[in-house]
This record gives sequence, C-alpha cells and structure tokens, in this order.
Amino acid sequence: MTSLYVHVPYCEQKCFYCAFNSKAGSGYDDRARFVDAVTTELLRRPNRRPLDTIYIGGGTPSVLEPVLLDRLLHAIAERAGLAEGYEWTVEVNPGTAVHAVMPVLAARGVNRVSMGVQSMDPRRLKEMGRLHSPSDVTEAVELVRRHGIRRFNLDLIYGQPHQSLNDWKRDLDEVLSFEPEHLSLYCLQYEDGTVWTDRRRRGLYESQDEDLAADMFHAAVEATGAKGLRWYEVSNFSVPGAESLHNKVYWRNEDYEAVGPGAYGREGSVRWKEIEDIKAWTSAALDGHDVRAEEETLGPKEDYLDLLTSGLRTREGVDLESIRRRTGIDVSDSIQSHLNSTMEKGLAEREGSILRLTNEGVLVLDDIVLPFYEALDRR
Repeated sequence: MTSLYVHVPYCEQKCFYCAFNSKAGSGYDDRARFVDAVTTELLRRPNRRPLDTIYIGGGTPSVLEPVLLDRLLHAIAERAGLAEGYEWTVEVNPGTAVHAVMPVLAARGVNRVSMGVQSMDPRRLKEMGRLHSPSDVTEAVELVRRHGIRRFNLDLIYGQPHQSLNDWKRDLDEVLSFEPEHLSLYCLQYEDGTVWTDRRRRGLYESQDEDLAADMFHAAVEATGAKGLRWYEVSNFSVPGAESLHNKVYWRNEDYEAVGPGAYGREGSVRWKEIEDIKAWTSAALDGHDVRAEEETLGPKEDYLDLLTSGLRTREGVDLESIRRRTGIDVSDSIQSHLNSTMEKGLAEREGSILRLTNEGVLVLDDIVLPFYEALDRR
C-alpha cells in the first residue's frame, strides 16, 4: 500500500472538545498560501508508486473555498497518480458549504467522505461548540449520495458531559436511519488545552463514568449489529467490505506519507512529526526547507509495543509469531499465565499465534497489554 495523509488545519470554529492542530478565523489569503505550500511540498518529494489510499483530514478540509479545495485535490492526484481500486477520503462537516464542495470532491474522484456529526441533539451540538444542526446532517448525507460518492462515514462521540445512556441510544438510532456502511464512534477523551477539559478542572463537569462508557460501547455494538455493521477496530464499525483502508494502514503500522502542520508520518523504522505551527510550516514548505520538526527511529521494543497495542484494538487481532519475526522479540513464555487468565475471563481468544480481544477485552486493553510492557522492560 502507498498511502498519504494531508492535514488541513483550518476550521470555522474550534470545537470545545478538540485538541487537534487546527485554527479558526483565518482568511482566504492564508488558506491559499497554505494550499500552495502543500503543492510545493508534494512536488519536492520523490515520486512514488500510485496512491492506494489518501486521507485529507483536519481541521475541516471542507472549509476551504471550492477553488482552493479543487487545487489541492488536483495537486495530490497529479503527484503520483491513483492506483486501481484506490480509496480517497475527505473529512467534511455538515453545513460547511457542502453544496459547493461536494461537486468538487466528486469531480476529482474522491470516493469516501467522513462526516463529523458528533451528536443529533441540537442542544448537545451547541454545548460542543458545533455550528451545524441535525437537519444539516440529513442534507449532507443526501448530497453525498446525489453526487455519487460511493461511501460515507459518520462520526459520533459518546461519554460526553451530562450524556445519559438513552441520549446515546437516540443518537445511534438517528444516524443508523441514514443506513451508513461505516460509523466512527469515539469515546470522549479530555485532552489538554480544550474548553471541556478546562471546565472539568473547574468542577463544571464530572469525571467520566467508566461503567457508563462501557455500557455505551455495548449499546453501540448491539445497535450497529442489528443493522449489519460490526466493530473491526474499537472505535470503528462497518458492514463487511466497507472498512477504512487508510486507517488500517495506521493500525497495522505500515508506512504512510504525511504532509501538513503537525502531521505524523512513518517510513520503515523512522517516524516523524512535521512543524506544528501553521505559518512556520507553510513558510518552510514554500522556501524549500525541511518541514520535519521531530524524527525518531523505532527500536525493536518500540516497534513490538506499537504493533501489539494497535493490533489488539482491531477485531483481527495480532499475530504474535509475525511480530516475533519482525522484531526478533518473543515474550509469550514469560506472560503465558497472564494470557491464560485473560482467555479464561473471556477477555481474549487465541487461535494458533493469533491473539484477539473480545467485546469485553477491548474495554480493558491497557490492563491486558501492561504485562507485555513489563516483560519487555525485564529484557
């Protein structure tokens, strides 16, 4: 697989839970300069094989004016071409000029849209700092279908402040009424620097109830399963064959290229992060300077833990023998009693060298992988 991630760091408004590298309130000139910088940076890098997966995230890529979005999409496709059977995903927000941007996406060959819904409750959307309404979601889904974009994903967040289990079930029922092939259902994380984290520190929000969050996950498994979707990664549910190919690249720790402020990329054992400041990244790219701010070479232990942790988040699980061959490390013998106990509790299943977690197991992933960390530390 040859994969590319492009980070578009602009939004109409910063959501109150969001810790992504994004900025609200920029003008057209800044955004045009940024698109020129991405084009320059793409052309500067060595040409590779045609792209199998492309993911344009943010931020809100659909906040770009149609002429700028078209320029960006054209530059990406021209850089190395598109492989047969490619998957090209662009994140959009309902209500963010979707009438104008959807024809651009369709004309350039984008075949998957990921839509930030987050909730179907108008009061909750306001509390989150979202600018769209539930009716905007309905309209955006219709537009995706009308323009022939083959697949779409809808995002929701659970474990929100003051959100009950019934609130969550209503959100699920409403988004499932659109008959999506894919849902991304994220449990809220209180990240540093967000409005919601500040409110929790000031006592305005209570700490998250882990038991309630677990009940919400199980409710999602039940509701999606009734519609033919199942989880294939702890936060992602799809009908068979509609899984996100690009995200699988991340979960399998395969190589992918990245372009944009604060974006992460990986090639072999090298992982890097690009300059986070938007203006600094844009200037560096336009001037032909290195846009990487950090770079690390992963050793066998780091690679082992990355493969284990990300793989166990998926339904396909991990092949411990494959990890051993790749890293030269095997700690199975030293933690065999832990593995046996985990399986006896119904938290994991073992099939040869394949280890996978159950619905209950993925909710206590940290507890399951901790002995692996400890065994590696003893080496």
